[in-house]
Amino acid sequence: MALRIDKFIWAVRLTKTRALATELINKKKVLCNDLVVKPAREIRVGDMIKVQKANAWFSYKVLSLTERRVGPPLVSTNRQLREIKWKYTVRGRRDI
Repeated sequence: MALRIDKFIWAVRLTKTRALATELINKKKVLCNDLVVKPAREIRVGDMIKVQKANAWFSYKVLSLTERRVGPPLVSTNRQLREIKWKYTVRGRRDI
């Protein structure tokens, strides 16, 4: 099973709307397996997703796929993603 990356980012509540997910991807602030992707890119279980929000990069591993949006109370208990690490960027420098 595969799922569009913009739909997945919206479904697991990394963005508020699917349009915002598409915008992040078009601005090259989302990487899949360390590659710049387009919104229609299909992801699979085991892929690594990196998302830049503000000045931080967040890395996630896809554990399962869902087409339906996960409810807010279930985000922490539902295991679609596992956060790996994050990096904070200051003036073009990345620190762990």
